[in-house]
Amino acid sequence: MTPADGGALGVAGTATLVNCTVDGNEAETRGGAISGPGTVTLLHCTLSNNVAPIGSASSATNLDALNTVFYTAEETGPLCEVQPVDTTGSLATGPSCGDDIVIDFPVPPELVTLPVGTMATFGAGPFLDAADPLTCEDPRVGGVDQSGVPRPQGPACDVGAFELYDGFTTGSP
Repeated sequence: MTPADGGALGVAGTATLVNCTVDGNEAETRGGAISGPGTVTLLHCTLSNNVAPIGSASSATNLDALNTVFYTAEETGPLCEVQPVDTTGSLATGPSCGDDIVIDFPVPPELVTLPVGTMATFGAGPFLDAADPLTCEDPRVGGVDQSGVPRPQGPACDVGAFELYDGFTTGSP
C-alpha cells in the first residue's frame, strides 16, 4: 500500500499510458491506480481492482480515458475522484467516472487475469467490438493490444488493453 496518494502512479507532469493494465494497487488516501495534479491520457487501458477511499481508480486532476475499462470488485469509494474530461469508448463499474460512460456491465467471467499481467475480456460482453474507432486508429496505440495482438480482431476494436482473438483460451498469453 502506498502511504498516501497514487497506488501505482503519481503524476505531477504529463503521462500517456497506452495498452496498459494497472491492477491490484492500493493507496491510503486517494488514487488507488493514478493520482496527482498532472495530466494523464489513457488509451486502451484496463484499470482493475485498485483500492483507495477516494478515487479507487483515479484521482488525477486532468484525465482523458479513451477505450478504457474502469473496474473494481471492492467498492471502497468512487472509482474516479474527478470525472475525466473525455471518456469516449470507455466502460466503468460505477457512475463516478463520467456521465457518458457505460456503467452497467457484468464482470465475471468476462474479465480474467492472465499470467502475463493482462486482464483478458471475453464472452459476449460490452467490451467486444465496442471501442471508439478513432482512438483505435490513433498512431500511439500502434495497431496492437498489450500483448502485441493486432487490432481489430473483429469488426471493431475491443475496449481495454486486451483484444480478443480467434482461438483465445484463458490459458493463452
